[in-house]
Amino acid sequence: MPSGVSREGTGRGGGAPRQSGKSEIVTDLRLPLGLLLSFYGVILIATGAIQGTRVLGINVNLWWGFVLLLVGGAMLYLARRARSL
Repeated sequence: MPSGVSREGTGRGGGAPRQSGKSEIVTDLRLPLGLLLSFYGVILIATGAIQGTRVLGINVNLWWGFVLLLVGGAMLYLARRARSL
């Protein structure tokens, strides 16, 4: 086993060996995903509000814009909460 690598985390979970003594770079995908979904949600809300195109009597762009904005906001909240822990 290379020096500086511990066997922690290789038990039942099958995780990769952890580096000891080195800083880990962890990429949290919730932040960019939340930003992207929120951005698309705002665009769809604006498109639905301006054009007002309806399919079967429902403004699909407006409703999906709200859904994307809600999910994006939840992702941003979870990313922010994870940083504070």
